[in-house]
Amino acid sequence: MTKVVISEEIQRQLLEYLKQGGSKELVQAYLRFLELKFDVHPVLVVHQKTIYENEEAAFNKLEKEGKLYNQTEIKINFSPASVNDQTKRVYICPFSGKVFGDNTHPNPQDAIYDWVSKCPENNE
Repeated sequence: MTKVVISEEIQRQLLEYLKQGGSKELVQAYLRFLELKFDVHPVLVVHQKTIYENEEAAFNKLEKEGKLYNQTEIKINFSPASVNDQTKRVYICPFSGKVFGDNTHPNPQDAIYDWVSKCPENNE
């Protein structure tokens, strides 16, 4: 079995880390140790119980295994929205962030579908 020696400097840094801002869990302390000892930036994937060397290594491995999921980004638009105090449901264009309220258009679902199909930022 291999023996890992913790230098005085790493011990000091770990103690400082443990004393900062409240209690730390064992996993957090272990990841900090790995970061200091091996000059890595570990990424923990909890449901797989796997620790990767860094974000790029985790991304590459998970992408090869088909375990990454692409999610649509939604833009937030900071212009006046078509909603008011009586709006109960909103429909948001994922490309431009334009908002339609359920009570500001005669048929808001049709309005949002029409907008998305003609949206200048829709490049799909």
